[in-house]
Amino acid sequence: MAKKTAKRRGNNEGSYMQLPSGKWRALYTLQGERKSLTAETKEDAVHAVAMAIADFEKRKGINDDLLVSEWLYMYMTRYMSHTTEETQIGYQRFIDNYLIPAFGKYKLTELTVSILEEGYATMFQSKQYNAKEKEYSHSTLNSVAVFFKKSLKRAVANGLLLHNPHEGVQLHKLRPPKEVTAYTADEQSIMVAKLNEKITSDAPYDFLYGIFYFLLGTGLRIGEAEALTWNDVNFEEKTITINKIVTEPHGSPIVNDRTKTAAGCRVISVSDKIIDYLAELKEKNDPERNFRNLIFVSSTGNFRTSANTRRLLQRFCDECGIEYRGLHALRHTWATRALEAGIDVKKVSVMLGHKNVVTTMNIYQHVLKESQDEVADMMNVFI
Repeated sequence: MAKKTAKRRGNNEGSYMQLPSGKWRALYTLQGERKSLTAETKEDAVHAVAMAIADFEKRKGINDDLLVSEWLYMYMTRYMSHTTEETQIGYQRFIDNYLIPAFGKYKLTELTVSILEEGYATMFQSKQYNAKEKEYSHSTLNSVAVFFKKSLKRAVANGLLLHNPHEGVQLHKLRPPKEVTAYTADEQSIMVAKLNEKITSDAPYDFLYGIFYFLLGTGLRIGEAEALTWNDVNFEEKTITINKIVTEPHGSPIVNDRTKTAAGCRVISVSDKIIDYLAELKEKNDPERNFRNLIFVSSTGNFRTSANTRRLLQRFCDECGIEYRGLHALRHTWATRALEAGIDVKKVSVMLGHKNVVTTMNIYQHVLKESQDEVADMMNVFI
């Protein structure tokens, strides 16, 4: 028979009794509704009731009818309007093609870890959400999850949720992003030798290849390099200022005065060879044709398009007998060589314009692991 150990308490405070099993049951009232819970000890039961009452008080101002779809559009309007147009288009695609089909029907307060994980698992296994895409890339799905998690964090800050259900989500069903593939040191040597021929040639259009030499020597993003003007180069200090980026939200290049991240706005030092290359390139600059004062100008004197630059790199890789790995591989190649040379990862992170050093370490963990192995092998000499 249950043994009652405390008399009925005031409204909402609860009453407690020990069960034959030794556990404790609490009975309490919330807004006229009788509720109960069970805990291992009386102290745990008292604490659980207090937490339930506190949660109830917090929820008084929460809109339980707000749908996920409604919140996401509110989030975009209120908190993403400061981002670049290209970024906004990408986030809107996340919402329309992924998040709304998977979670839009739920009320914001209905989201749980299990609902979220089930939705992501379905995205991973199915192609039903976006008929225009043949398949979802794993990196895209990870980006969708990161965006959604941030939006729910904001919902908590706004008092629309008590906690972020995304905090407990494990995306183990999504394969990790594909490992970065940089050009090898031997491949880079072949490319640089060929590029030296191109940038010193007087043949028409060979000057276009110089951007690849520059990217291999600086690690800039392609959009950052395309946005550079001659005003951004300090030949005396041997530095370059990066404070804008070229994007193509509608297929045509435009300049954004904001870089990809806040850390992307930076001043970097460059090598003597890069400075010498830029000095020679500037001597050939035609201000009348290059009316935007761009360092890397198209054959028509305008911004280059990423599609044309990719095709040019593909053609160049074919000439070199090297597998084409994409424009971004040039940036990865610079970072890989820097880390292999023992440059501190924090310095590399700053040069790359990453948000923080953790981003750099996550992307180049395979290179850092190889460096650690070399240190471990070296210690054999001393022990």
